[in-house]
Amino acid sequence: MKVVSLSPSLTEIIMTLGASSLLSGVTEHCPEIEGSARLGSPKALRLAEIEALRPDGILVDLNENRPEEIRMLQKNFKLLNFDVRGPKDAADAVCALGRFIGCVSEASKLAGDIRQAITASAAGITEGHDSVRTLILIWNQPLLTVNFDTYMSRLVECAGGRNVFRADPLREFAVELEDMIEKEPEVLFLAGPPYPFAARHVKKFREYRNFSKIPIRVVDGLLFSRFGPRTIEALETLKDYLDQAREARLQAGDRRES
Repeated sequence: MKVVSLSPSLTEIIMTLGASSLLSGVTEHCPEIEGSARLGSPKALRLAEIEALRPDGILVDLNENRPEEIRMLQKNFKLLNFDVRGPKDAADAVCALGRFIGCVSEASKLAGDIRQAITASAAGITEGHDSVRTLILIWNQPLLTVNFDTYMSRLVECAGGRNVFRADPLREFAVELEDMIEKEPEVLFLAGPPYPFAARHVKKFREYRNFSKIPIRVVDGLLFSRFGPRTIEALETLKDYLDQAREARLQAGDRRES
């Protein structure tokens, strides 16, 4: 079998399952694999080079690859499409990919580990009661955030957060500082890359009184954007950060009472 992966997440899953040798082509954002051609970025594929490989299957991420390029490829090749918008979807995607490439037992183990991480993250958290009001920023100038219908938002909510912009109709959109303050977040996550958030950005936010009182974390953008084996690490990391924010909330309440 010759497989082309158009998604770094799907490539990482195949590598974790021990089937890298099946990959005849990957994107430039994927880890380098010996013998695999580099086929452009997920949103700017070199279609002619993909066609020249004559793969038996092409792995597509519907949230990352461009619809027009997907339509062109599906005319001549078998496509396996993935629409992952949360940790549970990630576990299901691992199982589907395992069946496709003949690594069922390995995929079952990884999917089981993801589901166990989901269960552990939810332990002790009651939806809408003990969740932490969370603000996620993915870009600066303009400030960009996301609604609930995104992988990173559902990842945060699975770990015990509550996206303060979850109800917005757009999946990704610009926000003003005043809108962010009005939502009264209890923790701010700065996700980068692709935007290189750093300590200086944290310092800038600290200049505003509302953000001087809450935890601000620069989170590896790959944990927010890549599903599969990284889902486990992401849930563990975010749960730890949210637990700390919850503790900060309790301490602030104790200071007010005293």
